[in-house]
Amino acid sequence: MDKEIEELNKKLVTFAKEHGYEMANDADKIITSLVNRKKKFGEYYCPCRPVYMDNSQESIDHNKKIICPCAFVHGDILKRGKCHCNLFAKTRL
Repeated sequence: MDKEIEELNKKLVTFAKEHGYEMANDADKIITSLVNRKKKFGEYYCPCRPVYMDNSQESIDHNKKIICPCAFVHGDILKRGKCHCNLFAKTRL
């Protein structure tokens, strides 16, 4: 496994455990997408949300919110049982 992918995976697994979530079975695909977005845009932006490239304050604020794990993850899981890109889900009992 690529070192960057391995390190990001560890970070996201830790986040999931700390919050009582589980990772998707295909998490490796989503993590690879996150790494590709970092190469393209400079951050691990969620693959399910648009990245705005203009320099307006609104775009900057939006982009900060979509760095994975994004600002919407907890709300998404409360509403839907999983986050928008399906990387994290409520732990099954």
